[in-house]
Amino acid sequence: MNDFVRELRSVQADDHIIEIGFGTGKLIYKMAQQIDKGLIEGVDFSKVMVSIAQKRNKKNIAKGMVKIFEGNFDKMPYEKETFSKGAISAIFP
Repeated sequence: MNDFVRELRSVQADDHIIEIGFGTGKLIYKMAQQIDKGLIEGVDFSKVMVSIAQKRNKKNIAKGMVKIFEGNFDKMPYEKETFSKGAISAIFP
C-alpha cells in the first residue's frame, strides 16, 4: 500500500509533503529518498509510532529533510496551502 501511495503522489525533489497517520514512518522514509530540496512532515497520534518513525528516519531528520510530530493534525499550526502534496495513511489498515 505504501508503494501505491508513493507512486500515486509522484514525489518531486522539492515537494513539501505532509503524511497524516504515518505509523512506523516507512512511507516517509521512502519519500525522503526522492527529495533533495524538499521537506516531509508527519503527524501521528501514537507516541509509540512517533518513536519508531523517528528512529527509522533519524538520518533524514538530522539532514532537515523530515520532521515528525506527535499530535492531532487539525490542531497543528499550518497555514493554508503549506504543502504541495499529502497522504493520509491512517485510512489504510
